[in-house]
Amino acid sequence: CTPFLSKNNKLNIVDRTIRMLLPPDSPVIQDLLEALQDEEMTDVVLEGHDQVPVPACRFVLAARSSVLRRMLYGNFKESTSSKILLHEYDSVILEAIVEW
Repeated sequence: CTPFLSKNNKLNIVDRTIRMLLPPDSPVIQDLLEALQDEEMTDVVLEGHDQVPVPACRFVLAARSSVLRRMLYGNFKESTSSKILLHEYDSVILEAIVEW
């Protein structure tokens, strides 16, 4: 990385490098996916218009999305709530967001 790359570009390079080094069937990837499905490892619940709770990990959501990072760690009510209401979406979409 050159010192002239932005923080986002550096993170994208790191992300791509990790994906190249860790195949999809890597134990690390599998452990992370299993952790996302283990309710003991989650610390927030997403809820859509169908009111089906979707457990999630606040840290993982924030790490994957700058919008969710601001929402979950910024000066928004979601930063202190254990339930995040996203009524624009249903649980199928929210589950896809968690797994992405």
